[in-house]
Amino acid sequence: MFIFSCKEIPVEIRQKSGLTLKGIMERSFSDFSEENISYFKTKIIENYSDENNSIKRITSILINTFITLDGVEQWEDLFNFLLSNFSYEKNYEMTMETIQIILEDSGSFIEEKYLSVKKNKKFFSYF
Repeated sequence: MFIFSCKEIPVEIRQKSGLTLKGIMERSFSDFSEENISYFKTKIIENYSDENNSIKRITSILINTFITLDGVEQWEDLFNFLLSNFSYEKNYEMTMETIQIILEDSGSFIEEKYLSVKKNKKFFSYF
């Protein structure tokens, strides 16, 4: 995550680092400590407004990967963060893309786990 977040490192290396992180998450997420997860969330929020569009897209992919692996309830303030970014013109498109990626890639997961009113009414509070 350090390399992906470091703006002094060339974008191509940061891109590879972000995609490598995605692969590591998919293989070993259950081994991540709470400290690692907290660091991940902090850095993702910091990278959300990156000037480079490819870094922004990879950030969206990492957010989606986290949600797919650990669920929305493990990052309760994520949707509030995303919704608050609609008010910033430079983040508007990024926020739309992030939500789109989440719904495209995790739609059935979210529907199954959160949209059943009997299972969890809390999800609806994000909207």
